[in-house]
Amino acid sequence: MAARPTSVTLLAILHFAFGALFVLMGLFVLVLGISATGFPLMGGVFGLFGAFIGIILLLFGLLDLLAGWGLWKMRSYGRILASIGAVFALPGFPLGTLFGLIVLYWLWVRHAKEFN
Repeated sequence: MAARPTSVTLLAILHFAFGALFVLMGLFVLVLGISATGFPLMGGVFGLFGAFIGIILLLFGLLDLLAGWGLWKMRSYGRILASIGAVFALPGFPLGTLFGLIVLYWLWVRHAKEFN
């Protein structure tokens, strides 16, 4: 196996950092949503909505951590998960588009042959 390129190492570290951040945000929103169910007026709706958003954030965070691990180990699933995340970032003009295109370029053009 070839040595991991610096750009892939950087992407893996960023996925670890953002994955951990999303997991923490998901836990916070989940706990906040569950605690909102105690309010008499609309508490159940806010609680359900908060729990739903918290679970979504947790899932995105776990997928981000999995993508980071795959990139760190130079596995093809890491490249695929990171690419899916980059495609989801593309509509976020201008920074999401820029970063999404950079990630897609790094993973599919420059270093594609180095993944197994």
